[in-house]
Amino acid sequence: MGESLVIDIEFQKAVVALACLQATEGEHYRAALMVCQVLQNRAKRLGSDLYSQAAYLLGSTILIVPDPREPRVRDFLSNFDLVYHGLAADATDGSIYFFNTKTDCVPTGAPSATYGNLVFFRSIFISAKRVLGNSSSG
Repeated sequence: MGESLVIDIEFQKAVVALACLQATEGEHYRAALMVCQVLQNRAKRLGSDLYSQAAYLLGSTILIVPDPREPRVRDFLSNFDLVYHGLAADATDGSIYFFNTKTDCVPTGAPSATYGNLVFFRSIFISAKRVLGNSSSG
C-alpha cells in the first residue's frame, strides 16, 4: 500500500511538471518554475492542491512529453522539487494568474512579476464590457 502512495505522488508530480513545461514552451526553464509557483499560490488561496491546479491548467490539451535530455527540461527538473514542496522563494510575488504575451490577452494593470513572455498577477480585474465583448458605453 505504501508503494502505491509513492507511485501516486510521483505521478502527481509528473503531471505538475508537464503542465508547467507545456504552459511555458519555448521559454527559459525559470518561467516554468514560476508557473509552478503560481499553481502553488493558487492552490493555497483556493484550499486546493497543486495536482488539481495543474490538471485544470492542462485541461484537454494534448500533452507533448518533454525530452528529459533537453537542457531546459533537465534544469527545470533539478529545481522543481524546491518549488513543488514550497521551499523556494516566490519569484512571482504571490501571483495566482499568469499570461503569455504572445498568445493571451493580457489584462491591464501592474503585474507582480514578468519573465520572458510571461506576465504574473496577484489579482486581475476584467470589466464586464471586455468579457461580453461590448464596447459601447452605458
